Amino acid sequence: RIVDFNADAEQLDYFKKIILELKKNDVKVILFSVPLPKAYLDFVPNSEREELHYMLNDIAKNSDIEFYDFTEKYEGLSIWTDFSHVALNPQSIIYSEDIAKIILSEINK
Repeated sequence: RIVDFNADAEQLDYFKKIILELKKNDVKVILFSVPLPKAYLDFVPNSEREELHYMLNDIAKNSDIEFYDFTEKYEGLSIWTDFSHVALNPQSIIYSEDIAKIILSEINK
């Protein structure tokens, strides 16, 4: 993979600015990583996954927002339609239920 660190840094900067703007306007912000299937996780080097996790944790900490890491939560389940989409099937409701719990928890804070 060829990484353009200037483009990545610029995108990260915009992401942080969006969070800051939302918070300035009293919009509740949470951050979560989307779940990925085991086949995808096996493909992506651990160093890249760790770097992303570190960046998201850092953004959450510095922005005083919650970060929920779903990256590996459902990796072994048979809920996937492809590398990035949870399939529409009875078992996939687990993801929707977890997101609903987060939303309810954040509303009650």
